[in-house]
Amino acid sequence: MAGPDVVRDMGETIAFILRAGMPVLDPSKIAVASPDEFESLRDPLKPNVTIFLYRIAVNPQLRNDPKRMGPDGSIMRQPLPIELSFLITAWAKDTRDELKIIGRILQVLYEKSELGAADLVGASWEKDDTVQLILDSLPLEDHYRIWDATKVAYRLSLTYIARVIGISPTAVLTPAPVVDAEFQIEVI
Repeated sequence: MAGPDVVRDMGETIAFILRAGMPVLDPSKIAVASPDEFESLRDPLKPNVTIFLYRIAVNPQLRNDPKRMGPDGSIMRQPLPIELSFLITAWAKDTRDELKIIGRILQVLYEKSELGAADLVGASWEKDDTVQLILDSLPLEDHYRIWDATKVAYRLSLTYIARVIGISPTAVLTPAPVVDAEFQIEVI
């Protein structure tokens, strides 16, 4: 399971995949960004793509997995199973160019929806980590809520969920030692 830097590394992984799949765009114009940076992109000289992490959630199906036992008999909590929600936005002078970029993003992320160790960027991943990228159908009202928090008017964007990323705990649980035991022998 991965380390805590996966939150950063997942955004960089998506940027890397888009840069590789969209050679017509300047790779430096595809970046992880925050809403503070959106203002400068309202009227871009060249097309841009921003990747904004807007939500971190625990995967409800995996949150109650059992504890794990290490090879040395140590007991560890299960990894924290998180899902990262990203807002991916195309920025261009012409709406038709934005729509073209959005279409290409859809195609690239559909082709790379199952990510293995070779696809994951950064040092926080383990060799057996995998991530699914899923196009999320976020209601329009929720899109508006995201954009209302920025100084920029609503823009057509894609929402993707990266799941399931397990963050490994660092603490080892030490069970209490056995101090008293009683055995009964039954004679038949």
